[in-house]
Amino acid sequence: LNVCPAHRTDLILRKINVDRYDDRDLVRTNLIDSYDRILIFIQKHLSDPFYLDGIERISLRDVIFREVASNMLIHREYMSGAPARLIIEYGKVTPEVTPEVAPEVQRMLAALHGDMTRGELMDALGLKDEKHFRENYQQTGIALGLIEMTIPDKPRSSRQRYRLTEKGKEMV
Repeated sequence: LNVCPAHRTDLILRKINVDRYDDRDLVRTNLIDSYDRILIFIQKHLSDPFYLDGIERISLRDVIFREVASNMLIHREYMSGAPARLIIEYGKVTPEVTPEVAPEVQRMLAALHGDMTRGELMDALGLKDEKHFRENYQQTGIALGLIEMTIPDKPRSSRQRYRLTEKGKEMV
């Protein structure tokens, strides 16, 4: 269907090789097909314990992970290029939707083009208060790994500039 937008969902199995992955499915298709592929990946890698409700067998795995799959697709941030992830590890399943980024940081990422000084970035954002910029924009962006200093060994250098990291470029 061309009605639903294409997006990315990364399905990862880490049981034996926890540093990398044992199986992976990078889903790049519409929402309906994504939902089906998420459930197929889960059925492939997670056992389904036997549960009897009266005389009817219920698949607890399917009931639980239908909800997980729909929540992953509904609650992700579609403005970001970062993929949602479902990671199956030994003993746990972790769904990761795009991390929430404060609107201030999102504005800074959109304003940051190439290497820019603190002053150039503040001007681009229309900000005057250095402390407010440093605490709510710059340090938050660095801590989240979205921007980086061009001279990390000398954070107070007069030639210091800031640029987007690969992670930051995915968020723009």
